[in-house]
Parts: sequence; structure tokens; C-alpha cells
Amino acid sequence: MYTGERAWLAEKTPFEQAVWGLFAPLTETEANPPPITQETFNAAKAWETKEFTGATYGAAAQAFNDYAIAHEFSDGLPLVVPTPELVEEMLQATTRDRNEVLGMFKMRGGIITIEKIAINAVMAGAKPEYLPVIIAAMEAYATGWEFDKMWYHPMTSGGPFNLGVVISGPLGAELGFNVGTGWAGAANPANNLIGRAFRMCIRNIGQNTTPRIDTTNRTGRLYDHTLLTFAENEAYLPEGWKNHSAMMGFQEDQSTVTLFGFVGSMTGYGDESYGVMDSLRSSRENVSTNANFVIFPPATAWAAQEDYGLNSKEAVREWYATHNATGGTTARSAGIYGATHILVVGTDPGSVLNVGGFMLYGQTLVYQTQLISGATLTEGGRDATVPSTPENFVVDYVYDEDGVAIQAVLTWEEPLSDGGMPITGYQVNWIHGGNRQTAPWTAVPGGADARTFTVNLRPAAGTYFTYPNLVDRKNDTWEFFFKVRATNGVLNAAEISGNNITRTRVSGRGAWAMNPVVFELLSVTPEAFVTKQNGNKNLLTIKITEYYSDKSTVVFEEEFQISNNAAGTYEVGPYLVYVDTKGNDQIRQLYIVE
Repeated sequence: MYTGERAWLAEKTPFEQAVWGLFAPLTETEANPPPITQETFNAAKAWETKEFTGATYGAAAQAFNDYAIAHEFSDGLPLVVPTPELVEEMLQATTRDRNEVLGMFKMRGGIITIEKIAINAVMAGAKPEYLPVIIAAMEAYATGWEFDKMWYHPMTSGGPFNLGVVISGPLGAELGFNVGTGWAGAANPANNLIGRAFRMCIRNIGQNTTPRIDTTNRTGRLYDHTLLTFAENEAYLPEGWKNHSAMMGFQEDQSTVTLFGFVGSMTGYGDESYGVMDSLRSSRENVSTNANFVIFPPATAWAAQEDYGLNSKEAVREWYATHNATGGTTARSAGIYGATHILVVGTDPGSVLNVGGFMLYGQTLVYQTQLISGATLTEGGRDATVPSTPENFVVDYVYDEDGVAIQAVLTWEEPLSDGGMPITGYQVNWIHGGNRQTAPWTAVPGGADARTFTVNLRPAAGTYFTYPNLVDRKNDTWEFFFKVRATNGVLNAAEISGNNITRTRVSGRGAWAMNPVVFELLSVTPEAFVTKQNGNKNLLTIKITEYYSDKSTVVFEEEFQISNNAAGTYEVGPYLVYVDTKGNDQIRQLYIVE
């Protein structure tokens, strides 16, 4: 939306707007954006309230919805007005702190907090008891960026990609998920509203507004309002078939959310009358070329066990790996089959469904499962959560003889909350704001007593991290963030990569504190020039140059009309500069006023 001085661009074609955006001169703010500090970040979290009025409450609510559509934070369906009272009620459903930072979106850098999730959940119409599930889904989405291979393409690529959301554990039944007839359809509140709230968080917190950047193939995506959100029919699992939580390394009585990317829609293979083996053979051929969740209706799962001896989900994986499309035994590399997920969902009769076909960066499977924790309104999801943000996180810098930053010294204090279990240690990480890529989390020596960590900013042997681009970039002092989090004994997340389940956070994932890299201002140099004009009038040009420790510079320059032999104080950028001139072209005195 173009306003103010750029309103005329609204009448131009998209191509003309793009050309103008590429070649137009930068404004003063664009050329010299202020660095992000912890103070400005905290200030940015403060919310403004806006009042909507109408002859009736319904008219006022419609005014809000019209505003949401015009400002691109609506999904096009009616929204519930997120009044402060409703947001507070939503936040009572979790023990997590409203200001806890879960991560940063890769695409446009939106900061994910518990409070932002709650606001979007209210707008989506979600019940408060749904909030811990939505938080867990967002936490999995946020931490996916740490591997830099998970959620970018499904939500922004030109292909027909999408996200699936699977709930496993007792909380699915407690919240009333539809796991039978129509499980992928409309009408059920849990399936639809949890998915809708999660989708709105991606759109609004991630600044993925429709339709310019939040689309696929320029057509949109299937299940776009709610994503493909469902739960496993655990009451009908055959004996010995573990639920998905247990398959991902959690306990069966722990509730989890799994995110997975997939292509297109679901493909069905056979039904009860078609025969279990025929359904398996057809489904297996699709699994041979795609990353998949394979969804069995209950009767097919029971028949696979009773008639063919497939007594576990692992046995079904093995069958896929060792049989060909005709059902004959063929030695094959386990490959993709070893990481195929088997779920039991739906009713009978029904088809075996394959959902998947998403490969990324050479990885056959890139799924992540997150523990649901901190619930207050349900019996499920009450597991101990992760520690809160470490307090008083500070980054100081060590410079070499040339004034170049060579080390960052991170210090912090213990969190106010340990999440319900004793803190076992700390981990540090960094995020690069330009493309939202992050380095791996690294454990800090010293365990629970650790309070400091030194990061080498230049490549050196034996360092935990190196940042070869950090000090070479110009004018990017707001682009890099260091992070620290506390860990406890909670297994908080697991990732699928290739054929193996990797417990990426065996010690838990604490809320992270962040601190931006702000390079030190080393010196400020004033310059002044006088140019003679008509009569006794002259043009005074004052230039101020700031020199930073990353060897970048920031320049402020102003011109002033003066008379001969003028002396005075002038405002140039954030500085006051005293200049005393002589005649038409001489500077007698020049200094910055402290």
C-alpha cells in the first residue's frame, strides 16, 4: 500500500512499481536506519489499541473486519475482535510468559512471542484450551529455521506446497478432534480452528500477507485457511502399534504436534473391498518416489496385523522397504521407507492415503515434532515446559589494534522460571537477519553454573563459531543477533532428517534471549566548506562522518545560507556543530558541541 509522497505509485503497473523500487534513491531513513537495541525491541512489543465504533456491536465488528482486510491481517473469513479482555482470557490457558520469544521468521524477520500467538488465536476463533497446541506448532515452525531446510519452501515457493499438522497423544481426544469420517474436512472446531490460528500466525507474525508473497504457483494453496490439521485415531490403533508421539521418541501419554511439508493433496489407494495387500502395494509404489505420511483407515491397519503379521508401524516400514510394487520380495535400500510415518486416521471403509512428496536440500524427509506443554485448562499438555528467558543478556566486544571487533563476550543471569525441572545448562546461537539463517546451537561449558561465553568473530582454530562475514559487511549493524537459552531435562522437540530421528533438543529448548550486534562508534569527524555566492551571501556545507568498529561509516550532510564572517551553531543529523567563518571561503573554527 503506497501512501503519502508515494501515493502516485498506486496507479502504476506492478512492473513499473518494481522498477521504481529497484532504482529509486533511498530516503534518509532507508539510507541510515537506526540500529536495533534491546530497548527499541522492548518498546516495539508494546501494543497500541484501536477503537471501532458502529450503530450496533455487529456494525463495529464489521468495521474491524473491514479494517483487517484493508490492512492485510485477515484471511478473508470473519475474525473475532481481539479485545484486551479476550486476549487475557486466552493467555490464561498457558503457563508460558506472554513476552517469551519463540524465534524469528526467516522470510521477513517477524519476532514470535506468546502474546502475538494469543492475539491471532483470538481472531481465528480458537478456544483458550487450544492455545498450548498452537504455541507448540509455532515453536516447531520457529525452530525449523535453525536447520535452514524446513519451512521456507512449503509456505513461499511457487510449487503446490503446503504444511500438515498432526496432533498425537491424549490431548487430541480431550480437545475433540475429529479422527473419523470427514477428518480432513470442515465443521469440527478443533481441527479447523487450531489450524486456522496457526495459519494466521504464519501470515501475520511472519508478515506473509496475501496474495503477493503468501501464495503458491500464483494460485494459492489447498487447505489454505486451516492447513491440513488432524489427529491420529489412537483408540483404534492395533495392539503393538505405537502412537506418533512414541514413534518420535516421546512417551505415549505425552501430547505432541508434528509439522511436515507436502506437495499437492492426498493420494488414495484402494479401500476395504480392494484388498489390504493391493492397497499396500499401490501405496508402497508411491512411497518409493516421495517422502510420505501413509494414513491407514482402522480396518486396514487391523487387517495388516491380523492377516499379514505387520505387528507394528516399524514392521510396515520394513515391508515397504523390502517389497516391490507387485508384492514380491525385493531387496531394496531402506532409504525413504525407513522414515515413512504410519498413522491410523479415519473410518471404514476407506483408502490408504499417501501425503507427502516434499524433498528439500537433498533431505528426503524434513519433519519436526514439538512437545505440547504448559497447559492449564486440560489434563493433557501439562508436561513441564522449558525455562524462561535468561535474564540481563549482554554482549560486549573485544577489539584489535585496528579497532576491529574480534570477539563477542556474552553474559547473562539465570531465568526467573526453570519450567518445572532443574536447569541443566545453557546453549548459545546466532541469527543473521539478512536471510534469517542461524548457526547450530552450541552447549556452553560449565553446565547450569555457566554465565558467560566468548564467540570468536574471526576464523580461528578451536573456536565454537566463526563469522567470516560478520565484520566485513557494511552498514549492517542491525542484521546480527546472538541468542542464549537455558535447558532442563525436558525432551522438547525431535526432528526427522533423512532416515533417522534426531533428538535435536534432548535437554530441552528454553526461551531465548537475544542481543543485537551493535558495533562501537570509534570516532566522529566534522568537515566544513564555504562557497561564495552573490553579494555577501555564502553557502556553508557541513559534513559529519561517523566511523564504526566494523570499518563502516555513516555520513550526515547539510547546507546553510550564511553571510560573510558568519559564526554560529548548526544542526547536522544528531549533532550540533559550531562553525566560525572568515571572508567568503575560510573556516576559522570548527567543532562538535558536546
